[in-house]
This record gives sequence, structure tokens and C-alpha cells, in this order.
Amino acid sequence: PQQYNILRILRGAKDKIKVQLVKDRMVERAPNATRLMDKLCDKNLIERERCEQDRRVVYVKIAKEGLQLLSRIDKSENLKFLEKITEEEAKTLSDILDKIR
Repeated sequence: PQQYNILRILRGAKDKIKVQLVKDRMVERAPNATRLMDKLCDKNLIERERCEQDRRVVYVKIAKEGLQLLSRIDKSENLKFLEKITEEEAKTLSDILDKIR
């Protein structure tokens, strides 16, 4: 769940952001967030970059592989959600979402 949270934060950021900002945005504070990001980097799901002006600052961004993984997870979660509602409820939900847009 925490690695998934990190990937979603980075997908929403659209561009590279500071590691500290990722930690601040996490739903559940993780004292091991840096280690979690290390694992995601090792799996080529995120990319890390040091700031040239201040070597203490590290930026991260989601990699293409990370976006692909989230896309597959999202589809799976959407299917689980849709299995729990009736066709009529799905139509009502669709109508409501159309009005909101």
C-alpha cells in the first residue's frame, strides 16, 4: 500500500518533485519512505535525480514502467468496484458523473 501510495503521488505530480514532498503527501507517514523509494527505483518504477545546486536535495519522478503498473492496477481495482454494484447503480453513477463534468 505504501509503495502504491508513492507511485500515485508521483503520477499526480506530473513532473519531478522533492523526496521530502512525497513524504509529506503520504497518506500514512512511513519512517522508511526513503527505503521504499529505493526499492521502487531498483524495480525501475521511479527515477531519482540529485539537484545540481544542492546535492542534499533529491528529486523523484514516476518512470514509464511505474505508469504502466499503475494503469494495470487501476483497471483491476475498477473491475472489483464494478462487480459490487448493479447495472442500474452503474447507470446512476454514470449519470451523476456526467452532471458533475
